[in-house]
Amino acid sequence: MKNVKPVSNDEKLLINLGTFKVCPSCILFIRGEGNYSNIFLKDGRKVLSCRTLKFFETLLQDYGFIRPSKSALVNPTYYSVG
Repeated sequence: MKNVKPVSNDEKLLINLGTFKVCPSCILFIRGEGNYSNIFLKDGRKVLSCRTLKFFETLLQDYGFIRPSKSALVNPTYYSVG
């Protein structure tokens, strides 16, 4: 968890996940589990946050994240339909 890659200059938001911060483009999807959320990162890590999915939905709406179901928030950059 100590090895966090530098964020590019075009990223304006870093999400504080407790011991480290992550940029929105590093997030594949977020799965809500009650009052917690599991954040799945493109480097293979999974981070548990004490924030709700609704919190992340509001935070990431300007970055194009889509909420296809009650328990998931998806970064459409990494997924295609069809």
